[in-house]
Amino acid sequence: MRAGFFPFVEPGFEIDMKCLVCGGSGCRVCKQVGWIEVMPGGTPHPNVLRAAGLDPLLWSGFYINIGLDRLVMMRTGVDDVRLFHSADLRFLSQFK
Repeated sequence: MRAGFFPFVEPGFEIDMKCLVCGGSGCRVCKQVGWIEVMPGGTPHPNVLRAAGLDPLLWSGFYINIGLDRLVMMRTGVDDVRLFHSADLRFLSQFK
């Protein structure tokens, strides 16, 4: 777990996981660093709450995103997360 910057949360954090494709030695999936961000999160920035019509002195929240696509990448060896969101039926049909 480490501090992370996201424009909509303050403070922000990231939970990283050792890359299961390369075992942490560095590959295309982990961008040669051996780690993959799998869970970013934080508390909503006060300006986000104001934009939603909420008073940040009265309201707060918590945001977390579980990167299921990153976990599937490591399990299947897919080296580009954008493929999962491409709607390319040739790619997607292998996961029936």
